[in-house]
Amino acid sequence: CDPTLSSIAVQGTAASGGKLVAMGDVTGTVSLLELCESLAVPQTNERKAIDLMFEREMKQEKNLEARERELRRQRAAETDKSNKEAQDKKDAKDEKMEALLRKVDADFLAMIKEAEDDESKAAESSSLEAANSDFTEE
Repeated sequence: CDPTLSSIAVQGTAASGGKLVAMGDVTGTVSLLELCESLAVPQTNERKAIDLMFEREMKQEKNLEARERELRRQRAAETDKSNKEAQDKKDAKDEKMEALLRKVDADFLAMIKEAEDDESKAAESSSLEAANSDFTEE
């Protein structure tokens, strides 16, 4: 495992063409490097080219972030839509069940009413027969 760098120093400035670079790591080791002329002296338009590269990268990053936000919105909309559809299906099923229960309840009440009517007719018939038999006996 390589030790971690703790400091870097360049002799001179970029304009004066600093060719010596000193690097120190956390263990106390210092290394001195001499750079070649093409690395020490900036080329013409180098700064402009680097600035343009960074600008393109920043635009690319912003575009990717915007695309990611749009995809998140689409996923959320799709999730909301599927949840709404599921809720609508559940509501429709509940409505069907309620209608079925109302029909069963109405049928049950009709059967009870019919049974009560039959009982009252039977009671009425038996009381008429009893009255007729009392009348014929006299």
